[in-house]
Amino acid sequence: MDIIDLLAFDNYIIVNKDLMVAVGITEAMLLGELASEFRYWRKAGKLDNGWFYSTCENLEDKLPFSRPTIKKATDHLEE
Repeated sequence: MDIIDLLAFDNYIIVNKDLMVAVGITEAMLLGELASEFRYWRKAGKLDNGWFYSTCENLEDKLPFSRPTIKKATDHLEE
């Protein structure tokens, strides 16, 4: 990875502070990534009745979390 890749806009994670306080930093980062994916699929016109599909593998590639951490955060959000 070179310096341009390191500094590129798409390598940043934006976290809503209010959401972070309400549900936790991991959960807020996960929701932010899912919102970004939703926007991508909506812009591409490929939502399925308003829904899209994302895998743990995909989220592991995009976020600094392991599968167990992602599972724990999604379980917390479902509660």
